[in-house]
Amino acid sequence: MDEAPPRAARQRCDRRGAAGAPFPGFGGARLACLLPDGAGPPPPGGLSPWARWNASAAATSSSREHGVEQAGSSPLTFEWLVVAGLGAGVLAASILAARGRTISPAEAWVFHAINGLPNWLYWLLWPPMQLGNLVVGTAAGMAIAVGARDVVVGSGVVLAAAFKLVTERIIRKQTAHALSSRQRPGTSQAGAIRRGRDVPSSGLSFPSGHVILVAAIGVVVAADLSVTYWWVPISLTALVMLGRIYVGAHNPLDVTAGLGAGLLLGGALAVLVN
Repeated sequence: MDEAPPRAARQRCDRRGAAGAPFPGFGGARLACLLPDGAGPPPPGGLSPWARWNASAAATSSSREHGVEQAGSSPLTFEWLVVAGLGAGVLAASILAARGRTISPAEAWVFHAINGLPNWLYWLLWPPMQLGNLVVGTAAGMAIAVGARDVVVGSGVVLAAAFKLVTERIIRKQTAHALSSRQRPGTSQAGAIRRGRDVPSSGLSFPSGHVILVAAIGVVVAADLSVTYWWVPISLTALVMLGRIYVGAHNPLDVTAGLGAGLLLGGALAVLVN
């Protein structure tokens, strides 16, 4: 059984990791944790980018095996399980609320309140909404993992993108009969405004795949963000939810179901990467 590193070594590793973080809020830059006692940081240009990536990945794996938490790193695994449980609850509540032959008056009111907002908001909501696109969202998550030099989180991002497709298909297949009324707003909402040529007017819309992706990847990359910066993925997920209703692509319960599924998927994957 491996022994945990001495406290002094852990403190030195934490200090160097925090000081060497490539971006504010990242707990990465763990290369100094591999250096022997008394050794200074490697000289500039002393290691190739690929060597630095491999060394950082090895340090990340070693620290996780010993239960060492880097400065600014994510909470305990239990908290990610709580996120997954919260997601399961939100998903279940959305499915129960959506079981009806028609869209409820309350949901219709929320839809029109958001869908009827001024047209100029489109250009503010369009950029963050692209994070729900499979290619863009995955690339953004990988950029964070690369910036933090964290191979494990990068793998989690790829898995989140892959399982997003599986999760969305399973939910739609299992709920298609009971939730047949969950059509696109262009069909299910009178007077719905569709913004953008890629917004479909018909077809099943429950749950929102865009929201599943951005929520899942947001949870996974939170492993490389200080808690202080968690408001960034939270805000981006909220903007994607708002944007999908605003452009007329989804009804409100579609996006809450996507949020629940994304939190469930992301929480489960975050347990693996932590």
